[in-house]
This record gives sequence, structure tokens and C-alpha cells, in this order.
Amino acid sequence: MRAKASAFSIAKPSRSIKASGNWEPTGFRLHWLFSLLPLRVSVEWTSPPLDAIGGRAKIEGQREKVLFTRRGRFDKVERQILLEDWLGLFRLTFSSKSSHSFCVSSLIVDLENNFPVVQSAGETDSPEGRPEGDYLDMRAYRPGDPIKHMLWKLWAKTNGEQKFVRTPDPVIDEQLALFLFSHPADEPNARVLGKVASAKRNILFGAGTMGGSRDQRFITDQYAQTKEILLESGSWATGEVNSGCYKVFLESARRKMIGACWVFFPPGGEKEKKLVSLVREGAGEGVSYMVAHEKSNQGAAVAQRTGEFLKKEFPLSKVELHRV
Repeated sequence: MRAKASAFSIAKPSRSIKASGNWEPTGFRLHWLFSLLPLRVSVEWTSPPLDAIGGRAKIEGQREKVLFTRRGRFDKVERQILLEDWLGLFRLTFSSKSSHSFCVSSLIVDLENNFPVVQSAGETDSPEGRPEGDYLDMRAYRPGDPIKHMLWKLWAKTNGEQKFVRTPDPVIDEQLALFLFSHPADEPNARVLGKVASAKRNILFGAGTMGGSRDQRFITDQYAQTKEILLESGSWATGEVNSGCYKVFLESARRKMIGACWVFFPPGGEKEKKLVSLVREGAGEGVSYMVAHEKSNQGAAVAQRTGEFLKKEFPLSKVELHRV
């Protein structure tokens, strides 16, 4: 037996939640009349299907709660509400559509000081806390300059009349090329990539779906677009490998003469034969691979196998594992 939910449910504007693996309220709730019925109530998302995007939903105290392990942006949500008695003799199903958007963002992570993606730009911290190069230039001393950079020999020869300090040559903010393969297991990679993008900003970012009904692929060097694409890539469908975006991305990076290109490879992705074939075609000088994983023992084991596979396939490339 089916019915429409418009007379039975109230949908408030949805809120933005984190893909933390914890149950969070969405703002959707059932009418208080449901609390008077001696029935068991459950909810299922029909669009998008939660099981395909790493999520679950339940009704608790007439309010919907969801658990997400992966980011995503959804323009609308379609639900099925199921009412049944405890003996399973009676069942009523009705549908509900929410036209407001729903946003699930990645957790914010902290990266270690020796994180290789950031290091690839050749940056080091100076005593003043800013990126610097070698101390090859000089200028007149200013109050507040560290005395350890003072040219003492020149000071002595001029009887203290000339005070100069060495200054570092500026380090060119080398552009990084970062590519993310959208994949059910890509959330740790997305968390790391989002942090790098916010800290580095001077990047060429690309994201490609592992397939699906639409040809979804994006390349950008705008930080604001990077955040949006990174978020949306979590809700892309998966299926056959899409080779177009990755090839165009590598060509763009080489055309821009970007020396450091990091490919964020999903843990367990070595089982995707078409993905491996695609990545193998794009292997070359300056291409490195990052595999981020969850802190669990299972996540670490999967990432370790993926890392060993990549090292075997690409012995001349850098392969890094990172736990988040």
C-alpha cells in the first residue's frame, strides 16, 4: 500500500553536515501524529541511493538522521517512508521529495610538517616564519632584523658605520598539479587534497569520475572552483573508467610546465583494471602517487597493498601513503 507523504511529513531546510561516520540530523522530520501510531517507522533514500554513496538513514524520535562516510552535494532528496507493525502483518509505504539542496562536506584534517605534496614546492620555513630561498642577497639593517644574518665582517671593516644583513632570494611559488579519481574509497584522498588546496592555493586541480552515465570531468586552477568540484565529486556515479579527463589533465600540466604532479589513487583501486591501464598510460617523469587512508587497521592494510602495487608498477615514481 502506497501513499504520498505531503500530508504526513514536514521538511525543514537541510543543513550542511560532515562526512564523519556519525549520525547527524538532516532537518527532515515526520509529523507528530506518527508518534501516536504503534508502528515501526523506517526511511530509505531512493535518490540518491545512500548505499551507493556511503551513507545510511534512520528515523529517531520522528526526526531523520543520516550517517555519511563520503562527501557530496545533492540538489534534491527523494525518500520512501515505511510503516509496519511489529508482527509484519501490515505495511504502508509513502514517498517524500525535498527540493532543497543537501551538502555533506569532508572532515578537516591536519597534515604533518613533512607532508610530501607541500614539500615538492621546495619550501622551507625561515626563522621569520615565511618561505625563503638561499641567503644570497643583502640590504641595509633595519631595527628588528635577526642579528644572526648580520654581515659582521663588513661591519668591522667600516668600524660599525655600515650595517647590512643577508636576505633570502624569494622562492617561486611552484604550481602543483593534483588529480583525484572519484571512487567510493576516495574520501581520505579528498580530505588531504582539500587541505593541500587551502594551504597551497597555487594548484592545477583535476577530478575525474570512474565512469557513470554522464561524462563528468573538471579541470581548474581556481581555488574556489576546486572546493566546489571536490565537494561535488563525492556524489558522482561510478562505473566504467573515464579516460578523457585524466589525459587532458596531464597534457594541461605539461603544457604549463608544472614539474610536480600528484595523482591521488584510491585505496583498493589496483583491482580496477581499466583504472590501472589508464594510470599506466599517464605515467612519466614528475608524476607521483598519493594513497590516503583511514586510521583503522583494515584501511591501513588496504592502502599498504595499493602502495606496494604502485611501487611495483611505477618503480621510478614516488609513492606515498598518508593516514588521516
